[in-house]
Amino acid sequence: MKDPIKITLKPHEVPVGAISQFHISIQREEQKIPTLLYICTKLLIHHWIIFVKSNERADEVGKKLNEFEVPTTVIHSEIQDRQAAL
Repeated sequence: MKDPIKITLKPHEVPVGAISQFHISIQREEQKIPTLLYICTKLLIHHWIIFVKSNERADEVGKKLNEFEVPTTVIHSEIQDRQAAL
């Protein structure tokens, strides 16, 4: 990453019990976006961090989520003004 932004939170600001982590193994590529959309619409979670392998995939996932009216911000190394995206 070029010139990354560091976000530091104090331990009392985010209690560990408030953080949930999920890992879903999906074998076929064409099932990934529909599964993600299903999860986004069924779980009442207000903030997500979704990790993908490439900048292109981040853009693709962000575009698909926005198409289905899931509020999304994409952050990766090729975004010029990352501060504006946050």
